[in-house]
Amino acid sequence: MSVKSQRKAVSTNANALGEGASRENPNYGLTTRVALARLHDDIEKLLREHEATYAKESFYRKLRSAFVKPSDTPLGWPAITATLFTMIALLIADAYLAAICVAAILSLDLCVVVRENNLRRTEIYRKTRQALADIRLAERDLCGEWQPCNYPHICCPISPCVSLQWTYRDGNIVNLPWALLVRGDHIVLRPGHITPGPCAEVNGKRTFEMHEIYGPTQVNDPPVRPLMPINISGPISENIYSHVYIDNNVD
Repeated sequence: MSVKSQRKAVSTNANALGEGASRENPNYGLTTRVALARLHDDIEKLLREHEATYAKESFYRKLRSAFVKPSDTPLGWPAITATLFTMIALLIADAYLAAICVAAILSLDLCVVVRENNLRRTEIYRKTRQALADIRLAERDLCGEWQPCNYPHICCPISPCVSLQWTYRDGNIVNLPWALLVRGDHIVLRPGHITPGPCAEVNGKRTFEMHEIYGPTQVNDPPVRPLMPINISGPISENIYSHVYIDNNVD
């Protein structure tokens, strides 16, 4: 997942961030329709690769996987062996009807265990296919109705349950879950934020790997005196998101 990141000033307050997020900038980011289409195509490509790998497995390996781990199957090799010995003993004792019943029960159990194992191993594929159908439905029918207010609030506090990222969508900055980021997205990072994936600065030369902490480059030694406040002229939201960038060369 390749994500474009933008370097922005961070000396703002909550009100300024909220106002800036409501402004539009059509030069950055993707539309919701394009982003959903790209998300669908990327997931489907990866899914096809895994399905092809599973299809190439031999029948013996698929059959063996149903009985290797005792935690994954109710019918292990000891139970199968004991049942076979019981069936042989019944045949020796001329109890043919009982031996046939035991063999039929064992065969039915084997079929059920193999089928359940196959369903368990392919469950993620089926659920992903259903998720792809939902994404395609949203791309076709819901993109026109989706507004910035439908996303989590731009000043939503950090939650351990879901990772959110400021992202340009339809020209607006929205709080987008990491799972919905796609190639070509433009995101807004502040110093100390963790990159959600491989990304590069807009109008810059720096690149970052996934889960790397973003920070400005320190060319000179840090100042020995406190920095004076900077007076920003014009609308605060326009300056924050359009004109003010981190200055790494502070005297």
